[in-house]
Amino acid sequence: MKVIIDPSSQIFYASFYIQGLYDILGKSNVSFSAKPFKDLRRIEGHVAYDVYFAFIVKYTHNPKKEVKFVIDFADDASDINRSAYQWTDYYCKVNINKKIRIFIGYNKTVDYNKIIQLPPYFGIRIWDFKNTAYYCITNYIKGYRNHCVGLYTHIKNYALQYFHRRSLEEYCQQRNKIDLQNKYVFYAASLWPGQTTTNNLRKQFILCCKHCKSINFEGGFLISKHYNDVNEYKSLAINKRYSNKDFLHKMAKSIIAFNNPAVHFCHGWKLGEFFCLGKVIISTPFKNEIPQGIENGKNILFIEAESINESLTQLLADEQKILQFKKKALEYWNNNASPTSVAKYILNLAQSTLQ
Repeated sequence: MKVIIDPSSQIFYASFYIQGLYDILGKSNVSFSAKPFKDLRRIEGHVAYDVYFAFIVKYTHNPKKEVKFVIDFADDASDINRSAYQWTDYYCKVNINKKIRIFIGYNKTVDYNKIIQLPPYFGIRIWDFKNTAYYCITNYIKGYRNHCVGLYTHIKNYALQYFHRRSLEEYCQQRNKIDLQNKYVFYAASLWPGQTTTNNLRKQFILCCKHCKSINFEGGFLISKHYNDVNEYKSLAINKRYSNKDFLHKMAKSIIAFNNPAVHFCHGWKLGEFFCLGKVIISTPFKNEIPQGIENGKNILFIEAESINESLTQLLADEQKILQFKKKALEYWNNNASPTSVAKYILNLAQSTLQ
């Protein structure tokens, strides 16, 4: 098999999946070309650039056979990109909520048989500086006629992928570094304008950690200078900024990882990072569909807001339970959610369609 990727794709988000395709097929069988995507029009401009990336799987011995894929990055479960949905054979999406009725055209609802749910993911660094610069330049040239963003935005996202994300290897190196002896818990979260439920759940977790005498807590809220309504959260603000390297290191040391549905009730990037690190994850219930393989009481612990303190206390008192949750979270990552396992799943779909 060979894979051809749309060179106008948002690389900051797409890097996770490209790594998986590299792992399964090898870099020589994964390329960028604009030609197969001439009939895919990103008519929504910048919105489409931020929402999805497209690629085509071809049989090496029969190039005329192909399967089209779109991977949708959107946080909003109700957001299906109309032009991409009509173009693709499989519409892959992390955040799905089948209770929401979605229309892609006049009197035409979404056919959920065409939509494939993927596990939580996160952005990673996939190239060194030389190759990042190379692909940045060549993909802009290749996708020039199809680009829906300008050169500045294109370069910015390649730079973000290199300078603001860590490689998957670095995540793997940080596993099994929890600080059980000192009961260390690290949690730093952004304050989101207009997201009162999300902000208050995070506030409650931070307060529980601060008030628990057995926890050695570090963290709080990262508050943007553009966020005006800070009075309620000001006492929990973090005065320092963590580099992405430090953030990963501290997150790996933390005994417990707290997750809650974020903007638009989405499965955020942190959830994917937690599974990758093999964390003990406590989470308020998901609003969107639970991805296959995530099981309450096995590799994640769903709790209600009012039981955060009780759940923390019980987990910290049971070292064997902590180690068991860690083991199962990492198993889920390896079997379901890693770039390699996701790419294998996608390519199996392609193979079954091509046969």
